[in-house]
Amino acid sequence: MIASKELAGSEHEVPQATEQVDESLNRLPIQSIGGPEQKLKPVVPDLEPATGISLQKRLRVHQVRFCSQLIRNASHFPAISAFFKSIRNIPVFRNIVNGIIGYNRPFPTLQEANEYIADYDGGGHGHPFCAINLMKTVQKANPSDYPALFFLQPILPAVRTVFDFGGSVGNLLYCYANYVSVPADLTWTVFDVAENVELGAQIARDTGERRLRFTSSLSDGDGSDVFIATGALHYFEKSLPTMLSEYRLKPRYVLINRTPFSNGAPFATVQDAGRYRVACMLYNQDELIAEFNAAGYDLVDRWTAAERTHIIPCYPDLSVRAYSGMFLKLRD
Repeated sequence: MIASKELAGSEHEVPQATEQVDESLNRLPIQSIGGPEQKLKPVVPDLEPATGISLQKRLRVHQVRFCSQLIRNASHFPAISAFFKSIRNIPVFRNIVNGIIGYNRPFPTLQEANEYIADYDGGGHGHPFCAINLMKTVQKANPSDYPALFFLQPILPAVRTVFDFGGSVGNLLYCYANYVSVPADLTWTVFDVAENVELGAQIARDTGERRLRFTSSLSDGDGSDVFIATGALHYFEKSLPTMLSEYRLKPRYVLINRTPFSNGAPFATVQDAGRYRVACMLYNQDELIAEFNAAGYDLVDRWTAAERTHIIPCYPDLSVRAYSGMFLKLRD
């Protein structure tokens, strides 16, 4: 997914869930448009689930996180940053560097990154803290939400279907409904992993939110008026234009937000959220826009999401200093 951060990220991207969480979803307030403050009472997984990670693996994770943060801090000094950049290309030193920073490095493909963290992921996107961290932020929009709201507000009265790609438990609707008028008859379908689909449906029932639907089938986005990918696009190896080209009816509008992009060739890396880790794919933004153009979409505007970063230790040239967003419209 990643100030408050979004769906699974490194310590630079999501709020750390290191404190003892006694404010579970059972005690989390949600403000619904046109209704009083309500208390959520969903049935949620144990907040301290067994991760299945051995003691040796947990110690390795602590070592990787400690050393990675130490290198990030030291790399604020240009000379040290240049030093790490130079030695990483020398085979013997590259092996040492990769051994120290472990999964916090570039990978050629998303599959390779996923395979590397298979024994360290701690549950990945299905970890309950993913949803909990997101639902704690629904009362206030992130800075990068305001461009999104700017483009959504004038079209929402005519919108009947929204497909929220990787939308966790529907947190984006809960948040945006505090800022713009979302039609009562609109259907907001959230696509996510099974754990979040189940939890999101429970939260919607408990809050009386009737606009939300949940699915694990990407095909349910076919024919949607608006396709939203906020903090989710980078978790899929297949590009979004390719996915949309498989639809019989393409969405009229596409909103992408809080997405890290590469300035060069696409590559994969890993986001570390403390309790869980997820692999992500960094596309080249200009190439992605060109793909959209070929698929029949025009870029309306794009913006930076400066509240999000992804700093890769020893790889300052590949690090993302700010995430990005864009709004596209299907040509008539």
